[in-house]
Amino acid sequence: MAGPDRMAAADLRPYLPRLTIEWLAAPQPAPRWRAVEGTLAFVDISGFTSMTERLAARGKVGAEEMSDILDRSFGELLAISDADGADLIKWGGDAVLLLFRGPDHALRAARATWGMVRTMRRIGRLKTSVGLVRLRMSVGIHSGRFHFFLVGHLHRELVLTGPAATVTARMEGIAEAGEVVVSPATAELLPAALIGAPKLEGLLLRAAPHGPPAGPAARPAIEGLDLAACLPVAIREHLLSGALISEAEHRPITACFIEFRGTDALLAAPGGEEATSEALERLMDTVQGSAETNGVSFFETDINQDGGKFMLIGGAPRTSGHDEEGMLRTARDILEAGQGGPLALRLGVNAGRVFAGGFGPSFRRTYSVKGDAVNLAARLMGKAPSGAVFATAAVLDRSRTMFATTALEPFMVKGKARPVQAWSVGPAAGVRAAHEEHADLPLVGRQTEMAALREALTAARGSRGRIVELIGEPGMGKSRLISELRAGAPDVPTVAASCDAYGSNTPYLPLRGLLRSVIGVDPDADAAAAGLRLSACVDSVAPDLKPWLPLIAIPLDAAVAPTPESDALGEQFRKPRLEETVSAFLGLVAPGPLLMVFDDVHWMDEASASLLGRLAADLASRAWLVIALRTEAERGFVAPPSSDPISLRLAPIDPAAATAALVAATEDAPLPDHVMEALTARAGGNPLFLQELLAAARSSRGSDELPRSVEEVVAAQIDQLPPEDRRMLRYAAVLGTRFDGDLLEAVLAGTSDTPDGRTWERLSEFLVRESSPWVHFRHALIRDTAYEGLAFRRRQELHGRVGDAILGRSRAPEEQADVLSLHFLNAGRYPLAWRFGRIAGDRARAAYANVEAAESYARALEAARRVKDV
Repeated sequence: MAGPDRMAAADLRPYLPRLTIEWLAAPQPAPRWRAVEGTLAFVDISGFTSMTERLAARGKVGAEEMSDILDRSFGELLAISDADGADLIKWGGDAVLLLFRGPDHALRAARATWGMVRTMRRIGRLKTSVGLVRLRMSVGIHSGRFHFFLVGHLHRELVLTGPAATVTARMEGIAEAGEVVVSPATAELLPAALIGAPKLEGLLLRAAPHGPPAGPAARPAIEGLDLAACLPVAIREHLLSGALISEAEHRPITACFIEFRGTDALLAAPGGEEATSEALERLMDTVQGSAETNGVSFFETDINQDGGKFMLIGGAPRTSGHDEEGMLRTARDILEAGQGGPLALRLGVNAGRVFAGGFGPSFRRTYSVKGDAVNLAARLMGKAPSGAVFATAAVLDRSRTMFATTALEPFMVKGKARPVQAWSVGPAAGVRAAHEEHADLPLVGRQTEMAALREALTAARGSRGRIVELIGEPGMGKSRLISELRAGAPDVPTVAASCDAYGSNTPYLPLRGLLRSVIGVDPDADAAAAGLRLSACVDSVAPDLKPWLPLIAIPLDAAVAPTPESDALGEQFRKPRLEETVSAFLGLVAPGPLLMVFDDVHWMDEASASLLGRLAADLASRAWLVIALRTEAERGFVAPPSSDPISLRLAPIDPAAATAALVAATEDAPLPDHVMEALTARAGGNPLFLQELLAAARSSRGSDELPRSVEEVVAAQIDQLPPEDRRMLRYAAVLGTRFDGDLLEAVLAGTSDTPDGRTWERLSEFLVRESSPWVHFRHALIRDTAYEGLAFRRRQELHGRVGDAILGRSRAPEEQADVLSLHFLNAGRYPLAWRFGRIAGDRARAAYANVEAAESYARALEAARRVKDV
């Protein structure tokens, strides 16, 4: 990649408030709290919520348009506040917190916010794709002593809370659209002529102070300061890895808002600052740690009356591939850790699509997510009582971990025309059974693998146990093969264990439930109950192992009395003896035949992997069939060669098998041949993708929409790329599944994103270099997922560049009329799309390619609606 724009630490300055930078520059160790005299303005754009819902009906285009509107508006508004020395402390979606310090701080705050309100009156009437929208502004201002806290260990987060912040939030709550409401404390610092009528606890500002702006505040020096330490980990890594500020993208995300309350009373008590610092430090560490463990991103904090709010995002800037599950786990972890603490918590969780990327003017930036999904998460939090998590079906239905839930009566929230259905989310209640990835499709193309599994099971019945590795990427049919094997052997008991990324640091976690089920203990039983059952079982079937009972108890998380033999065992001998004893005990308590299934063993912790390796080594004389499901990742558990494993790698099913599966699944309502051909080609031999695409084709969504289940699998892989390579992959997707590499280079000529000599090598996991100059995506759905992330504005630009490049290189452009019509239609250049669409349709009709002719004519007609005199 030519000239990747790697971000230096100094470039992070616009992402932090001046107050934070000054704090870092103070003599270390700096205190965790500061009391700052000044004036705080809470500036909120009204009309944003209703605009968001209207634009949400347009999907991704609407989210992008909304983000652009806000970005332009804030760019003009913040220039006014910056000119009077404001420090933007917090971004809050459609709101900002501005801190004014130093001489005349109240006067400057009044002048700046009055100017912002007047400017919004001028720029707030907007023509959008959903009609005329009116944005207005409300402002609450308070002056006094504000409490700031710099807390957290994974990053140092600036938190503003306490009585003065509460008053500020209250003033903003009083202000209506077009109003500036000041507190009595602020009013005392302003000329009386500027103060209007009282309004509840505040007073209206009726005029702006005379005089020009005081000028921007001096930017603090940053030499030697670790600015990155004050940015959330995921955002810090995204920026420092080379993310272009201007390169926003569409992403599916899961959002969580967490409200904490109780800081005002804490601060009012003797020693309140230290007590509040300690409470916030503990809460911050819990939130940061749980988010990091569960693969979601800490985003930001904001003020609230008597407390504050956290915002967490799963899926941006990167996805874990299981964002909904990770967020629900995080929410429950935080709530449970906070029980009995000094701060009351409530949470709201929702999932959907957003527009994500850099936001704000050059002097003050943020990485933000904009979309209706985020707004609804905040509304859910606002509806939840203290000590509760509210979530939507969009989150719960996609979590493999199941939770105890209580359905709520549908309720109305701001910005929604219809009632919202949500659930109160309780503790985790088990793991959802492995997804029947393609239950509607018959098992096809897996005869060899199925025969190998049945042969291994037959051997196990004869006390010649085997271990089988089923290796394949998500969706390739590993779980389906297990289901088919079990269905054909109902007399063979099955015990199963599932691993996940969240438990990969907890010793023996995946084996705990399996071992407990073998001895008849509930997986959720407490350690004492498990210990009683284990002791009785050892007494009954393996009395010779009683001296080593404490070792057997460890992977079961069972509480038993120590024994002299286990206490006397040297530390270096304990693990080998544990594995030997557990294997011997299992051989006695479960003589078989028995099927053991371990799912996602690439996430298995080291202790479990080592114990499973010992079980595999002892299989030769046991009536067990052990099956380990994993990806190609060389981590977690990989069967040792000494165990003589059978390794079955699941390749894509061939097109003939995929077509046969579709024919069988749609026998009652057959699909047209060209639709089945398109589904088969797009699925690329992945049974899960084929099933999900079939479901989409049968539904109102249509087969062109990318199913979320498919997108999350592919997006997680794409997100592992550095930003510049991810951009290149997205740009290449504009050209189609197979493209001319020289054409891509021509399209990107004159930009910093032209392919270099190693581009195709770096992208070899996603692209295949054919004979020069041709390149193709390894899978059509990789191309589709990469394309879906592109901003529409960038798509339009690139499609236009591609069309122009083809015209410039072609002596007979009509021979590529079908491609040209597609690119010019997506570029919004409708006369050319109309022209080439007709040519393409005529050429296809002449060749008796009726389906292709219909598609080309459809593009021409779509363009014609936007061409005058047609």
